[in-house]
Amino acid sequence: MRLTTWIPKRVAVDVEGNTYVTGMTWATWSPWVMKYSPAKAVLWTRTTGGGGVAVGSDGNVIVTGTAETIKYDPSGTELWRAAGGRAVAVDASGSVYVAAVNHNATDDIGVTKLDRNGGVMWAQVYDSGQYDEAVAVATDAQGNPYVAGTYGWAGNGDVRLLKYSHGGILMWDVPYAGPYWNEALDIAVTASGSAFVGCAEGGVLQILRYSPAGAKLADIREDYVARNAAGLALSPQGELYVAEQWYSGGRNDFAVVALRSDLSVAWRAVHSVGDWAVPEGIAIDPAGSAVIVGYSVNTGEGASSGKARILKLNPPPDPPVTPTGPTAVTAWLPYDYTASSTDPKG
Repeated sequence: MRLTTWIPKRVAVDVEGNTYVTGMTWATWSPWVMKYSPAKAVLWTRTTGGGGVAVGSDGNVIVTGTAETIKYDPSGTELWRAAGGRAVAVDASGSVYVAAVNHNATDDIGVTKLDRNGGVMWAQVYDSGQYDEAVAVATDAQGNPYVAGTYGWAGNGDVRLLKYSHGGILMWDVPYAGPYWNEALDIAVTASGSAFVGCAEGGVLQILRYSPAGAKLADIREDYVARNAAGLALSPQGELYVAEQWYSGGRNDFAVVALRSDLSVAWRAVHSVGDWAVPEGIAIDPAGSAVIVGYSVNTGEGASSGKARILKLNPPPDPPVTPTGPTAVTAWLPYDYTASSTDPKG
């Protein structure tokens, strides 16, 4: 499948194991969302969204993109529309949180809470006085939203983490400024409010962990990982799964690394598709399997040779394989390919 058709960007999985993938059409940047059954069948497609995706406990799916945020029921019937954004999350009550970029003289971060019917409950704007960009949003068990973003000027950016109460009060904001240019990539939040942030620091993937009060507790650098590949998801066992690029043999492969709460490596699995791999998002299904979306490119042929990828990693063994070092690779492959060669636009 060539990148002139579609590029997967984000992924979510519902309680029944259905997979929702959002992305963009390469040539026109038209947005879309697809629903796959656990048996890999395409159940429906819609040419909306294109950015963030989240699934509620009731099976309804919310997608967001630059133009709008849309809620669908499990059959793909549209329920409502609201203003768009960059990322979306849904809490246990069904409330929806949209993180957006408000384009103005310096660009601000906008955070909006919607009720189950799409009505605005509150909307807040964060302005650091520099260029601000929202990248990802997630919630804790109390419905408090956490927003990861990037702020600064061209070529000199840093990461910022915001925490709001479920009532819309900014509880704290924490900057992270490493020795190099930084860019936020994704966020995952535990039920108790511990936040994990993936960021690119000078071309190297870095994972940060913060307490519910905003104190930085730990960090880890993945020195052989390209900066534009990082998706975060929490496993049922409480490990942080990171979709990343793993450099090997002159190319980047798809990889998933599992990190413990102190960010030590529990295991890593690597899979090569023979091309330059670019993972974009990750989610965990009810069985504990990781679903990774992204694409691969044959560097000798250019972008038009690329293929969209939707991969599913088997659950880890019980007990899990113990790596012998921080770069050890576990052997519980193969991947279960779930990619469709059908252009979702028809």
